[in-house]
Amino acid sequence: MQYVRLDVALFGWLLKSLFGKAPATVEEQLATRWAHTFTLQDDPTVVWPSLSVDVGLMNTTEKRYVGCLADSLDLDVADGGPLGATWGILGRPYTAAAFGSAVARGTQDFLTHSHITTIELDDVALLPGLRLLSLSINNNMEEAFEHSSRNIARGEFGELEITGELGYRYTNQTQLDTFLAETARKLEVFFTGGALGNASYALNITLGKIRFTGTPQMNQQEQVIHTIPFKAYKPTSGNFVDIVLKNAVSTYA
Repeated sequence: MQYVRLDVALFGWLLKSLFGKAPATVEEQLATRWAHTFTLQDDPTVVWPSLSVDVGLMNTTEKRYVGCLADSLDLDVADGGPLGATWGILGRPYTAAAFGSAVARGTQDFLTHSHITTIELDDVALLPGLRLLSLSINNNMEEAFEHSSRNIARGEFGELEITGELGYRYTNQTQLDTFLAETARKLEVFFTGGALGNASYALNITLGKIRFTGTPQMNQQEQVIHTIPFKAYKPTSGNFVDIVLKNAVSTYA
């Protein structure tokens, strides 16, 4: 399932299914803006939240897939473009459902490259040199079938994997040294979107520990522009990944 422009309201429901639990929610502005902090489910005994997905591909009804699981998320944003997302979903048998109503979204409900207000490796700021950012969160699920059925009975989790790429134009020596040092860093990316009451829509992504798996290349005296891959690891303290979503949705319970 692919979104060319990611809807920050719908995003929360997909994150809940991907991370395995509802977020911690705080009302930041009365009846206007709520902050939802998504962290990974670490209790293997709980029932993983599922999705009901309606697909309007039939003539008089929609296909409804009930009990779907979010297996993976790919986020990407490039200079001058919107924040997009691709979801990997394990589906279930579908039933027919009545046509739903279209929902109109304002431009403030979407985020773009220009909305990135902060991107840091530890305390080293990477703006304005960021050219592209991609992030992949993968539960590595395997389909489980029972009693010779061709329908998926459940998804079995594999090892969680978080990888990504940074496309960056270096503007000073400190930034280049940060990449060349090959030490673990905390990566923080903050988006601040359109107005929401007296504040704004926002998306904050924090990876507690990443290591780069490639090295930048330099050609004589030219500027260094490089797309460098990275992989996230569980830090000694803190979370593997935190995502804070601030929008007009009061709950994802």
